[in-house]
Amino acid sequence: MRVSAALLVAGLLGAYPAAFAQDGIVGKYTGMMEVARASGGPTRHDTVYLVIHKVDAGIVEGTATLGARGCGDVAVQGVLDGSKLTLLHSAKGEAKQGCGVSWELTVAGNKLEGKTKSGNTLRFSK
Repeated sequence: MRVSAALLVAGLLGAYPAAFAQDGIVGKYTGMMEVARASGGPTRHDTVYLVIHKVDAGIVEGTATLGARGCGDVAVQGVLDGSKLTLLHSAKGEAKQGCGVSWELTVAGNKLEGKTKSGNTLRFSK
């Protein structure tokens, strides 16, 4: 009986980190997008906000705010696979020109880091 109870507890604890990792990314993030200028001038640093509303079975829903571009809030959805988070603007958030979201991020504790589809660097913290 003790072995069975120990295996049950070990199994439950083994599942806990994966569930916590998904729930752990829910929240508000403030970030910076480093935008390289085509003219070769200095890199522009745009403030970006990301709110992850929920994660269910690896499916992520949230809102990105790209204020410097005058985009306002853009609904995003994506996939969380381990520490890899892929976000795109959702059909609900029909993005106007220049306001699309296509991000590949890595989750590291309360930080998200990665790149946009166009190669701009993104760094967020909770």
